[in-house]
Amino acid sequence: MDRKTLERLIVEALQKTNFTRAVDLAFTYGYRTAPSIASGLEMWTRDVRFLELMFGNTPWLLAAVPQDVQGQLRLIAGLWHLLGKQEALQIVRLANGHLPGTHIGSHWAPDMFLRHAEFLAMMETLRERAAQRPGLRLAIRTAGDDFVCQACRQMAKMRYKLHDDFELPNPLCTCKMGCRCHIHPTIY
Repeated sequence: MDRKTLERLIVEALQKTNFTRAVDLAFTYGYRTAPSIASGLEMWTRDVRFLELMFGNTPWLLAAVPQDVQGQLRLIAGLWHLLGKQEALQIVRLANGHLPGTHIGSHWAPDMFLRHAEFLAMMETLRERAAQRPGLRLAIRTAGDDFVCQACRQMAKMRYKLHDDFELPNPLCTCKMGCRCHIHPTIY
């Protein structure tokens, strides 16, 4: 099957929220691989849950973006997650300029859905294992470059508990590439 047809089939599955089918397609055509059946099943389950989180939640940073634009960004993010970013997408395109309702360049916007789903998945995992690590705290790490905004630098100075109310991408981020922060578990 050629790449364009595979993308079309995955997009159709994502639009129908049939995440199982989307992940199956990525595995079947070699874009997702695993060294063993057991690790493959674990990856498959994790990928399905990741897509559920990404399509079921909107980062506060993108709350003002029109729903149809959010839908398109989710499709792009879903394709990036399953097929990688190495090859250009053939059936959906990123718009030029800035994303409506934000300061973020449209090229970076799908990453905000990926980062938000990564954050939610990590928080789920950490909460499931909280009893094993009672002193667990969360640190925020920035990209560490000249493009990090003041709001992200400030957030990185904080330490959070699992039940604290915070979100990534940072809702106050003003980076033109969008928030590139991530959480890092620590023990205090």
